Amino acid sequence: MICKCTLEDKKIWVNLNKEFINYEYQEENVWNNPLKSGNLEKDFENILTNPNSSTILFLLKEEENIIGFMNIQCFYSIWSHGKVFFLDDFFISEKFRGKGYGARALLELEKYAEEIGIKRIQLLAENTNPKAIKFYQKYNYNEQKINLFLKYMKK
Repeated sequence: MICKCTLEDKKIWVNLNKEFINYEYQEENVWNNPLKSGNLEKDFENILTNPNSSTILFLLKEEENIIGFMNIQCFYSIWSHGKVFFLDDFFISEKFRGKGYGARALLELEKYAEEIGIKRIQLLAENTNPKAIKFYQKYNYNEQKINLFLKYMKK
């Protein structure tokens, strides 16, 4: 179900990320609007062509359908004494929600992480998304109360 992106997946990945960003922007939030300030096509190419990239892009596939994506950062954590996956974005297209695909994708990611020696998976779920919070709690992700601070740097 989870498949690493290849350069041929650019159009699909970009369109899904646009769908995700538009969905997230239905509510007020602190994120700098990436559709106005960036270029998803260039981001995709930079991630996949940079041999030092710490980002892994997955498409979520069910039979012939592309149903969503996961964007993951991989880095070394002193606290975990090893590599960590940070699930930066996890999106299932609306028409595929509520059918168990999110759970299957998350469990596949966990299995893959174990196979390659990842010590921890971590993620953020906004308070404005109670369905996501319940979803992660259901799969034994422990909630940590933190304050996230953002500062966008000038170009």
